[in-house]
Amino acid sequence: MTDQPEQPAPAPEPDRPQPALESPAPAGDAPEPPPADDTGEQDDDRFEPDDSPVDEEVKEEILGADYDRQTWQHTTANDPAQFGNHNTQHNTRNYFSPRRRPTFPRPPEIDLIQDCYATTGVESRLSHPIGGGATVCLTGKPGTGRFSTACKALIQRFGPTRISEIQPPPDQTPGDAVHEIVALKRRHGYLIRMRDGDPEQVVSRLGSILSEARSLLILICDAEDGASPYSAGAEVRHTTPDPYQVFRVHAQYLHPDPTEYLTMVHDGVRLPPRPREVADLAKEALRMSVPDARKFLLEHDRDTMFREARQILDAPGGEEGGRRRRLRQHRRAFRISYAASGGQPIGQVFTVTGKLLTALDEESGWAELGRTALEHSVEDLLGDRLAASWREGGPSRVARLDRRLVVPIFDVVWHEFDHTRPALIAWLNTLVEGDNQARETAIRVAAVLARVDFDEVSQHIIDAWSGHKRVRFRWAAARVVVILSSAHHLRARVLPMLDDWVWGRTNNRRDTAAYAYASGLRQSDPRWNLTDLRRIAEDPLQRWSGVIAGAVRRLMEPELAGLIVSTLATWIREDEPPRRVTGHAARALLRMANVPADHRWNSPPMLLRALADRSVQPHDLGPLWYAALLGDRTKTPAWQALLDWLRHANEDATLRKAAVDLLNEMAAKAPPLRRRLLLCLERPGAPDWIATLIEEWK
Repeated sequence: MTDQPEQPAPAPEPDRPQPALESPAPAGDAPEPPPADDTGEQDDDRFEPDDSPVDEEVKEEILGADYDRQTWQHTTANDPAQFGNHNTQHNTRNYFSPRRRPTFPRPPEIDLIQDCYATTGVESRLSHPIGGGATVCLTGKPGTGRFSTACKALIQRFGPTRISEIQPPPDQTPGDAVHEIVALKRRHGYLIRMRDGDPEQVVSRLGSILSEARSLLILICDAEDGASPYSAGAEVRHTTPDPYQVFRVHAQYLHPDPTEYLTMVHDGVRLPPRPREVADLAKEALRMSVPDARKFLLEHDRDTMFREARQILDAPGGEEGGRRRRLRQHRRAFRISYAASGGQPIGQVFTVTGKLLTALDEESGWAELGRTALEHSVEDLLGDRLAASWREGGPSRVARLDRRLVVPIFDVVWHEFDHTRPALIAWLNTLVEGDNQARETAIRVAAVLARVDFDEVSQHIIDAWSGHKRVRFRWAAARVVVILSSAHHLRARVLPMLDDWVWGRTNNRRDTAAYAYASGLRQSDPRWNLTDLRRIAEDPLQRWSGVIAGAVRRLMEPELAGLIVSTLATWIREDEPPRRVTGHAARALLRMANVPADHRWNSPPMLLRALADRSVQPHDLGPLWYAALLGDRTKTPAWQALLDWLRHANEDATLRKAAVDLLNEMAAKAPPLRRRLLLCLERPGAPDWIATLIEEWK
């Protein structure tokens, strides 16, 4: 969102008469009007993007068993700070180094894997490689449970607390990233997912370091049957666990007495081969009675789901002469729209269907065939299977469909019908142009299609939207990327694409990346977020935008307050005319200034509490307040925020020294700001600690 014109300061609160703390900011120069067009790439409408994060429930609904909740690897900003392997020290003030270093988080799945794991028979060969080597390569197909097997092997050797995953930055291969590592923890287990990297590069760099530390690294590599990507040392071929064993261990973990469920699942129920899908089904089935669980599992067999999707899309209907709509195509379009519009009113489904029919006509070379009216009921258009879901909604009149059917339906639509893809892409483009509901539908469908065919969808939809001249397309692309980043196998493909947007040559794609960060995308290390945002902040397209400030605010939590503030201070110190980056740092401070430290109704600001705890330093916070208090477009809200901090300090003596230190920092290093502080604070009846401070300044 862009900054709004300055408004007059609000009136003092009647129950807090503090004359010295309620004075408005001194008047300054009139703000410079924004240019009509900095880059020639501005939007041609008045669309205001929503900067709220993508809801985690939406991600889980779209991604299903592939959903992974993102977490930070917590770091500190105190010099010198240790991160990564916790043995190698890195100076966290080197924020803009051209090379980012790998991170070393503890896998969040470790605790579950320790108690809930189906053995494969290769764990001992991984935990103690033949020949006693310090590296071993686990090869196999994606989605077969390799990561869980590697974690279990390391748990058996080192215990659950001494395991880390090496995560390379998105712009580096694993082989390139490990060259930044000079030491590793002793007697510690490490994993690294190789993606497309060369295992031998990693082994040659880390082998001796691991041996000296008596540690072990498991490299997880993709390999088809018969392929061997690793010739330099021990290799273990992964064995996919028996799906019934996976179901059993999850049932025993989730249910006090799962005997009846285990008997039922062996009686004609076919489970999917992917362990994550089995675990997801087990979680759902264990919430039901045994008969309902059996029915559920039979209906959610993969082959059954795809067969049902084909039956839904094989809509019967005779061809009608003249210029009337072909009924079969009409029904099929309505069912696709219904699957795309889960949870939305049925009227929206009709609207979306009309746009799909128009796209089908245009892309197929047909003249517009018009629309039917009062000819077909909802149940007639849906058919028996979908009509049953529709009736279950009762009076709510919203589209409802088993979320597990959505991917099979769009998989069949995308791959098994003639000339469908251009029409679907044109349809999604039209939906992005529409209202908020239509745009949300487009985002969901694009994310589902990316699960089905990432390569083509990323090129013709996501990347095309990211470079579009209209903001609404760029915002939609950002939301799709945020959703996909919560599935690990897609995250490894999405983040390099995001990196290309940030460090490429187009401002529009950098704008899309900013929206992605503001919508909640998290890199493995928050420093990587901040580095990308610093680059984006240089763009003229961002000059008056509040998106970067919103993205920085999205990072805000107590453990990261020091890192964020010191990074923003460095932005200001290293900025050069026309000082666009300074403006973003000032707006970011305003977005963070009133974030409460806790959930109490009178909680002080998080940054003020961090200043009192010394996790934020006055010499870092001072430049941010200076920029905000004297900036033409930020000064009015900034003075009000500062006065709010002083009110909290006046009411809580534990915060008072922190407030005094901050004021002294600003007064000592910024004479223009010192004069304005005196005008603002020097009033009869000022609190004693404020009056004492003013006397010291004179």
